[in-house]
Amino acid sequence: MPNKRLLTPEQFEALKKYIGEAMEILGAIIKGSHFAYTPKEIPQGSGNWKWFHGADYIVKERALENPLMTKLIGMYLAEKFSGYGIEVVIGPELGAIILAHEVASQLTELESPSFQPGLACISNIYAEKKDRNLDGSPMVIRRGFDKLVSGRKVLVVEDVLTSGGSVLRVVEAVKAIGGEVAGVGAICNRGDVLPEAVGNVPIVAIIETRMETYPEDNCPLCKAGVPINIEYGKGKEWLEKKRSQ
Repeated sequence: MPNKRLLTPEQFEALKKYIGEAMEILGAIIKGSHFAYTPKEIPQGSGNWKWFHGADYIVKERALENPLMTKLIGMYLAEKFSGYGIEVVIGPELGAIILAHEVASQLTELESPSFQPGLACISNIYAEKKDRNLDGSPMVIRRGFDKLVSGRKVLVVEDVLTSGGSVLRVVEAVKAIGGEVAGVGAICNRGDVLPEAVGNVPIVAIIETRMETYPEDNCPLCKAGVPINIEYGKGKEWLEKKRSQ
């Protein structure tokens, strides 16, 4: 279907640039520190979870705690997916719940500019871990949200794509209850995540950047004695794991 976006291609590029610059001003992009990232399953489905480190980090909370910034991010993603026939926007808990709400709100305005109370609108929901204590736990759609997904077109949104694992689990959860995933929208794709990693659906990311990561057992930052950052990322959890070994 044709995209009913209101922005011209030039305006899209200007908005993308502005969001990237604003993220840096807000401190949502940190470079030159030492972070531990959420463990990744290598390869996917193997049950083998590995910790990775790196010098850079996207503090998505810094962006999403700012309602004006969130609105700009939602505007970009909503207009990119306008015309796709999206009926539901879903994000994995917890980080993408706010983003799903904003994108759904702006998509509703784009698709139904004369919206009136009581009329159908694009729903925003979230997926949650089946087992919060298990790394890589399957995502499930609870709380009656499953009734909104079955037989409908769904947009999956995420704050940051690193390996695509959590988004893939949301995509699988949507498909398992009869939903059709039309695409994935993200603030940042920092891991060169490709469509085949998330169920072969289109990916739109506002910021595309490659942030180098290292296995914990071959991390140059560890070897150089750079202290682990415990304010952001999974530094506290990683240190606790090391102390318990």
